Amino acid sequence: MADTPSSNVLYGPAEKPPINQWLPLSIQHVFAMFGATILVPILTGLSPSTALFTAGTGTLLYILITGAKVPAFLGSSFAFIPALIAISAAYGVPYAMGGAFVSGLFYVVIAFIIKKSGHNWLNKALPPVVIGSVIIVIGLNLAPTAMGMAMYDGAGNYSLHLLFVATVTLLLTIIANIFGKGFFSIIPILIGLIGGYLTALIGGLISPSWAIIDFAAVKEAAWFGLPSFALPKFNLVASVTFAIVSLATICEHLGDTLTISKVVGKDFYTDPGLERTIAGDGIATLWAS
Repeated sequence: MADTPSSNVLYGPAEKPPINQWLPLSIQHVFAMFGATILVPILTGLSPSTALFTAGTGTLLYILITGAKVPAFLGSSFAFIPALIAISAAYGVPYAMGGAFVSGLFYVVIAFIIKKSGHNWLNKALPPVVIGSVIIVIGLNLAPTAMGMAMYDGAGNYSLHLLFVATVTLLLTIIANIFGKGFFSIIPILIGLIGGYLTALIGGLISPSWAIIDFAAVKEAAWFGLPSFALPKFNLVASVTFAIVSLATICEHLGDTLTISKVVGKDFYTDPGLERTIAGDGIATLWAS
């Protein structure tokens, strides 16, 4: 485990940047988590507002359980997308939530085993090469979705303008990440988002057919609202399906924890310990279900 922070790290997890830096960093974090967190419910037919609410409150639970030592946000896992779609279609959303509840229990059980026996067995069962491969597969499975969203409009029509905006956003993010200096090197997502938004805005001003920014829905939306909640239901198929998928998400959790550890130069496998990070993830999943 790395003891030296990445060269791009300007502040440690417990340090507070000046307001002119933490404000854009916070905005970047919001946008970074927002897209990933609401994409899963959008693709699976669940409620984005509920996903945001449970992700936020689940993260607070995670921070509490890990002693605020791991700088992580708990959002929607892409690994569950096929299971969510299949179970929701076959049995209904409550049974999909029941499956997610079982996943949370699975995490808690693994955390208990690690607490009693240590995590060396887990390192042997799931070495970095396996963890990395699983994460790559999860990402590659999402590649067609990302390409489709970048090339096609809501009606399924190919759009060169959308592809151009997506390309500008991606290139600006990559350039800022590779060539950015100082503070700009740690806000590549925000730079890409601003550049992409301005590109879309200018395109709409040049030609109405290129307009993709529409605030009509924002104007019509209520200022306040409550997420929709439903109690989970259980059956064997959903429970077993989500328990199996949890093997992949455990790899995802280990990979995330290992990556964050290397970035900030701390060993989160031992402090606060995998038993607490996995338990925090599991309890947050139980709450979200």
